[in-house]
Amino acid sequence: MEHAGPTVAAAGLILAGTFGVLMLAPISFLQQMGFAVAIGIVLSAFVMSMFFVPALTALIGHRAWWPGHGDERPARGPHAPPEPASVAKA
Repeated sequence: MEHAGPTVAAAGLILAGTFGVLMLAPISFLQQMGFAVAIGIVLSAFVMSMFFVPALTALIGHRAWWPGHGDERPARGPHAPPEPASVAKA
């Protein structure tokens, strides 16, 4: 949540604001749709940023941060598989 939650929440707020602009339209149907979609996106974004994203990153583990931390190797323990020969010689 510390890393990905604010990004998901900000994207949700921006998208909700975009649809919320429909509430300024003179047509009643567009006002209602803009309100409903904006509220739905805000609720979805905050539920996702508070519950879904942290749960998913906990399940995926270190691989969730692949673009920034993919080069780090996990600590080798007694039950770790042996490294390939090409990596061990390098």
